[in-house]
Amino acid sequence: MSDTLWGQSLAAFRDAVASDAPTPGGGSVSMVSASLGLGLVVMALEITHKKQEPGPASDEIMRLLTTARQQLAALGRHADEDVEVFNAYMSALRMPKATADEKATRKQAMQQALERATRAPLTAARTSLAALEIADQAAGMAGIHVVSDVGAGAALLGGGVTAVLLNVDINLPGIADAALKESFAQERADVARHAASLTATVLEKVASRIAVGK
Repeated sequence: MSDTLWGQSLAAFRDAVASDAPTPGGGSVSMVSASLGLGLVVMALEITHKKQEPGPASDEIMRLLTTARQQLAALGRHADEDVEVFNAYMSALRMPKATADEKATRKQAMQQALERATRAPLTAARTSLAALEIADQAAGMAGIHVVSDVGAGAALLGGGVTAVLLNVDINLPGIADAALKESFAQERADVARHAASLTATVLEKVASRIAVGK
């Protein structure tokens, strides 16, 4: 596999996911889905901007598009990072453990890798949350003919948060530092709650605009 998932064709990525290889796994797929979700939001804004006359509204969309494209790049990096942190943990797991010193070194390396593997999906979820905030703004700015794409994008982003946070759930029991574990758990709960609320808000806005036709 190349250093980045984004060099693969869509078919190759799908087939890699649907194989017996452990990567790309849930975290990567979650962030690819979130990237596609934000991509739909960007598309809706781009189409809307193309049809606008120059002015304050057009400038506002351009500012939002600049932010959105930055977040789109960040989501892409998170997809690759999921593979990296998994490989780092597996490397620690394979460290020698014949002596007491080796066991201690291996244990420390595994904890460090596990902490990184828990921080990574939390960071990815926060980036997805920021993308949802963009979708929230876009829901009121996009043209009526493309507002459904904003809703579809928000649904994918919300699902991406839910999915990537499962990587936090699977790693938390292995964290030895009780204070750190509690901090991770609290952050996970906060992000999940905010993402669910924001996704529902965006979908409600989109449905309302579709219902009135403007």
